[in-house]
Amino acid sequence: MAKQQEDAFDVLTFYIYVMALLTVIVAGFALVNKKKVDAEAQKIKAELIKLDLMKKLALDEDLRGWIARERESRVTEGGGAPADFQALYVKRAEESRVRLTTHSSQGTRNLPGGTELSYRLQLDGCRVEDLVRFLVRVEEDWPGARVKGIAKLDWNTRNELWDAVVELSIFRAAST
Repeated sequence: MAKQQEDAFDVLTFYIYVMALLTVIVAGFALVNKKKVDAEAQKIKAELIKLDLMKKLALDEDLRGWIARERESRVTEGGGAPADFQALYVKRAEESRVRLTTHSSQGTRNLPGGTELSYRLQLDGCRVEDLVRFLVRVEEDWPGARVKGIAKLDWNTRNELWDAVVELSIFRAAST
């Protein structure tokens, strides 16, 4: 009977030691992972502080005006007049193999630091790939230009190509 108790004690002791060892290993992994999480938390806090500073800078009217003047003063192909922008998008349409059927000015809108000039373009019988290439080239080639939206993109079953209506705009800084 004493032998059985001693064997039972040895097995129980063994399991206790194994559990203690496993607990130490798990605690070690938890400590290592906590250090990694703390390091990442510090990086995130630093990024949040930077974002808050950027937000404060973005709200500064003087900085926004300076950025607008800087954008407009960049050298653009052919100058900076609205007629030059129209010539640019007509040329880019030809290069991108999209047929520009009509284009018209949609007027201006006052924004902080300048005005926005909007244009509406109708493109008939184009592939989406060529349309995207055209829009990207216009934005890349004219600082301050942006695609406001694609108002219509319809499938033309007659020629099996797309018809689109696109709205473009350019930003012109207010002269100071």
